[in-house]
Amino acid sequence: MRWDRLFDDLEASVEDVVRVERDALADDLRDELLAERSWAEGLAGDIVVSVRGAGDITGTVSAVTDHFVHLAGIHEDVLVARSAVMAVSGGEGEPAAHTRVGWGGAFRAARDDGDPVRLVRVDGQVAEGEVRAVAADAVMLRTVTGHVVTIPWSAIALVRRRR
Repeated sequence: MRWDRLFDDLEASVEDVVRVERDALADDLRDELLAERSWAEGLAGDIVVSVRGAGDITGTVSAVTDHFVHLAGIHEDVLVARSAVMAVSGGEGEPAAHTRVGWGGAFRAARDDGDPVRLVRVDGQVAEGEVRAVAADAVMLRTVTGHVVTIPWSAIALVRRRR
């Protein structure tokens, strides 16, 4: 009987050690995977994004690119510059698809569709108008006053486009 109890205690000890090592390895693996992933790669569902120059924006994550997060709303699409994101809350579910479309492709689509855009810069200034042209690193908008203004990608906080 005494031997049985001793062996039972030894087995329980071994199981505890194995469980602790397994949990430590799982934590290390999770840390490594998270360290290799961008914050934006896990975005999903309905979120609230705090955007420099634009405040809090609510929407459903539709896609994520290297340059912006595409939020789909009921009546408009919003492209939020990743560089202008101050914080994100909410968002559960399967992460949104990552796409290679950049600012140039998004603005060319708006131009080709004839859709006006409302662009908010990181300093809070707003420019509205039609996309006139797209450069390698900037968009040229013809504003409602008829002026053409060039806005570099680095100045963009978000872009709104009506559906």
